[in-house]
Amino acid sequence: MWPLLLCLVGCAEEVEETALDIRRDARNLCRAENEGQPLGMDTFVAELYETTLGEEEGSTPFDCGRCLNAQGFCMLRARQCRCGPSSGVDTDAMRAAFSGLRLEGAEPQIRYCIRILALERGQPAAGAEECDCALDWFAPAALRQSSRACALSPPAYPAKNPVPVYLTCRGDGEGSEASVFSGCVADAF
Repeated sequence: MWPLLLCLVGCAEEVEETALDIRRDARNLCRAENEGQPLGMDTFVAELYETTLGEEEGSTPFDCGRCLNAQGFCMLRARQCRCGPSSGVDTDAMRAAFSGLRLEGAEPQIRYCIRILALERGQPAAGAEECDCALDWFAPAALRQSSRACALSPPAYPAKNPVPVYLTCRGDGEGSEASVFSGCVADAF
């Protein structure tokens, strides 16, 4: 698990740490469809979405996927990008890329969805560092082309128990896993 620092609204000093537990099945490393070659990435994106889904309406990552794909259910509150060298896509690389991540704008009484994207933009940087998030990276066609992995949390409050974030990859195959990946990378605007 790694901590995600959520700065609550109006906080000059009050910071809540919410631990994220990035989960993936035994395969761990993301591989390309049909080829079996490891997928590469050079950019990570962490996003915090406020959701209007009530506790009775959802508590799984599928609910956050539904939230991202339905207008009016999710509102982007914070986004941070980290650019770095090209590397394989796995849970360890994602944990390392977001060491010390701080997303601002969270409120303790509101539930949020967290989405983490691994992108291959073909523009690696020397070391993992914060970089500007260009809006054109998130255009639907660009996101579908460059995304290598996507992780979603269930709707959760800040600073409640560790939040599981479930990693799916392009190339995870057919059926429910492929549809989870497609739903995760869908345009959320």
